[in-house]
Formats: sequence, C-alpha cells, structure tokens
Amino acid sequence: MNQADRYLDDQAEQERQQRAAAEQFQQPMGAYQQPVYQQPAYVLQRMASMGEAWSNFWSRWTFAGRASRSEFWLMWVWGLLIGIAFWTITGILTVSDLVTVSDLALVIIPLSGIFCLAVIIPSLCLQVRRLHDLGYSGWLWWLNFVPVGGLVLFIFFLLPSEPRPNRYGPVPFQVQQ
Repeated sequence: MNQADRYLDDQAEQERQQRAAAEQFQQPMGAYQQPVYQQPAYVLQRMASMGEAWSNFWSRWTFAGRASRSEFWLMWVWGLLIGIAFWTITGILTVSDLVTVSDLALVIIPLSGIFCLAVIIPSLCLQVRRLHDLGYSGWLWWLNFVPVGGLVLFIFFLLPSEPRPNRYGPVPFQVQQ
C-alpha cells in the first residue's frame, strides 16, 4: 500500500468517525458541535466558619497541608476575642476591689502564661500551613526574626489562596460542584 492509499484510508476512517459521532448526537453532518470542556484549572473555595477555624486550630497540629485565608484570620479573631475577655475580667476584678492587685497577679500571670504556651505550636503550624496555601515553603516562617520579615509575612497572609491544588495538598474548604 503506497502513501496515497494510506492517506485515502485515513480520510475515509475520519469521515466514518465523524458520521458515527454525528449520529450519536443526532446532529446533521457538519453542524456545530459543542466542545467538551475540561475541568478548570481552579476550584471554588468557601470561607471557613468560626467553629471550623477553632476546631482545625486545636486538632491539626501538623505542618503538612494548607490553611485557607479565612481559617487563618478567623483564628486571629478568636485570639483577639479571648484576649479582650481575659483583660475585661481582669479590669473588672481590679476596679471592683473584689481582689487585690497582688492576688490577681498571682492568678492572671500564670493563666496568661499557660494560654500563651498552649497556642505557640498550633499557631506556628497554622502559619506554616497558610504559607503552604500560598504555594510558599513553610521555612519562610523564619522571616519573623528578620527586622522587616514580620511585615512581609503579614502581606503574604493577606494574599488570596492558590486557586488550584498545589504540592502541599488540595484546596482547603473546596466547594463540591
């Protein structure tokens, strides 16, 4: 079989496949056929709730994976609310003369120290997972010890999540389509 015969056979095979496809979709030959779209390179992401952020903070003591922007910032809101409540109670007890300042210091200082120690590792894990969500290495966390590094990390934490799975894992809080 020479090249011309092969070409004609290929043409005939392509026409046969087109006819079979047209019959399958019940469209006349040569009619516009809607292209088949592949899944987009990004996925939709929903916001984490306050409860999800709280439970993930205390249950995911791992540097692996990703933490969404909403999960990260909602945990900072939780920390702020706990701090406001803590210092409000301290202020009320101090002003009302229910306890002396020295007695209050004996309770408040150890309690605040215990709380700070309890959140160090989970917050470090959360920051590393947030960097992973942006597609950066968790080792960038060490920028905290560089004079302007904290500002750089703050700006990083404000950025939106990478909209597709990356090397650190799938998109957190992915919307099922």
